[in-house]
Amino acid sequence: MNNKLIEYTGYAVNGLSLLLYFALMPNLPTIPFLKWLAIPGLILFGIGLCLVVVSSITLARNRGAGLYTRGIYGLVRHPLYLGAMLLFGTFFFFCPHWIMFMISLVNIIFVYGSIQQGEQLNIQKFGDDYRYYMKTVPKINLLDGIIRLVQGQQR
Repeated sequence: MNNKLIEYTGYAVNGLSLLLYFALMPNLPTIPFLKWLAIPGLILFGIGLCLVVVSSITLARNRGAGLYTRGIYGLVRHPLYLGAMLLFGTFFFFCPHWIMFMISLVNIIFVYGSIQQGEQLNIQKFGDDYRYYMKTVPKINLLDGIIRLVQGQQR
């Protein structure tokens, strides 16, 4: 399938999901016991938002500079996508209903597909430099990236 078609389909699904989330959230019945999920949801939302903002600023500042592997990109290869996955995952935490779980899951799958597509494009664009980056920096495992940084195993 055409890469642009996949990309635009993902954007459409993500946008539609946001609209559905805000339209459905006040109307879906939830189990009162599960309201405590909002606490870890806030933490994940904060982490996701920070990842999206920091990686977006980093990309804007380094546009056209080639393969960037420092800062947040030294912890994980796809911090922007990881942030988006965390943000979509919080849909369920803030509104624990099976419909929100499905919306979250579909969006996370689409974002992960974008990661896979991006990996292939980056290999084509940067070649062996990107392959080395793949070996030294985790794809989206932030905890592993932090541990590697602390242990001095990063690039």
